[in-house]
Amino acid sequence: MKTVFSLGSNMGDPFAHLRDAVRLIAETPGIHDVVVSPVYVTAPIGGVEQDDFLNLVVVATSDLPPSVLLERAHVIEEAHGRDHTIPNGPRTLDVDLIRVGDETVTTDELTLPHPRAHERAFVLVPWRDADPEAELPGYGRIADLVASFDADELADAVTRDSRQIAVAGVTGAGDWDEGQAAEAGGHGACHPSGMTTGDLAAAVTLKATSLRPIGRSSSWRPCAGPPWGGLR
Repeated sequence: MKTVFSLGSNMGDPFAHLRDAVRLIAETPGIHDVVVSPVYVTAPIGGVEQDDFLNLVVVATSDLPPSVLLERAHVIEEAHGRDHTIPNGPRTLDVDLIRVGDETVTTDELTLPHPRAHERAFVLVPWRDADPEAELPGYGRIADLVASFDADELADAVTRDSRQIAVAGVTGAGDWDEGQAAEAGGHGACHPSGMTTGDLAAAVTLKATSLRPIGRSSSWRPCAGPPWGGLR
């Protein structure tokens, strides 16, 4: 099933949080053919004063049910210190499940397709980039939804960032630097938690139909060198 995630961050090193989240999504058993959109700078919504967000969309094929995908998203958020105490407030990482094939879900924890995706430029614009022929059930083609926005308002709401997420095994949508792709194979980068990104990826693993908590692998060691961050 085609699966769509929307990711956002505006705390700490947002680009680093996004890149690691893409890595962890791509390394999830049962998720494959992963495409990541360009990164966009977007204005916050909800009335809480805070910094602008970095947002992107991940489109993949998944063999997993929505409940497991949602649990995976929550574990990845928690790995990055997500705090849910301020509604619509700043966050280290937000991983929203937007669509899972033609699945329709309405529970206290999850609604699919996402009920507000059709009105959110920070979801629709990168989604269009990652999958130009995509559709949102009940609303039509994503490209048509983007075209329906006022051009000036859209330009104010979302701005293309100069960087592109580079993760091994993940296809980057849009134009990007091949030199960045070469950097994606490194495994010694440092995560703010003190784990290398390889350790973090190993810690967030799928186990049957549930996910075990984040923990350090037996080979964990403190990161050395410069702090882990976005591609320079």
